[in-house]
Amino acid sequence: MKGTVIRTVTNVANTTSTYKVKISAPKEVQVHVSPSRFTIAPGKRLRYKVTVVVKQRFGMFKFGSLTWVDDKGHSVRSVLALHCKQSCWYWC
Repeated sequence: MKGTVIRTVTNVANTTSTYKVKISAPKEVQVHVSPSRFTIAPGKRLRYKVTVVVKQRFGMFKFGSLTWVDDKGHSVRSVLALHCKQSCWYWC
């Protein structure tokens, strides 16, 4: 099973930053983020896509995270919550 969500990030800093994603996911799923790296100016917004591919169903909640780390050492973390017994649910 596969699901995709679109998220928006806003640069609230007063400088331009380049971010790269670090993904932590349960072994039963693959998580893809596009773009996996971006540069964003102060006050600007950018949309990114998170695609989750379930390799094996599971009957309890599993958790992971997406962490965006910039070139200045700042990080922004989003939690992934997944449940996939009969149908799959994703939150991030």
